Amino acid sequence: MLKRYPIEGELDGWYFRMEETSSSAWLVEGSDVWGRNVSRSGGDPDALLAACVADAAERSSSIRG
Repeated sequence: MLKRYPIEGELDGWYFRMEETSSSAWLVEGSDVWGRNVSRSGGDPDALLAACVADAAERSSSIRG
């Protein structure tokens, strides 16, 4: 998991990655060990990571009930 999603520690059970797809354009993706995914694209990688972490937290909380 860490090879594909090397950013850990943002949210328990989730792993993230950032990729600059073109000049100043970023794709941030996250995944957990159960195969759930989140992603965002845009120009600010730090803001995108924060948004993905929030999306992942929401997804995790909706699963728990």
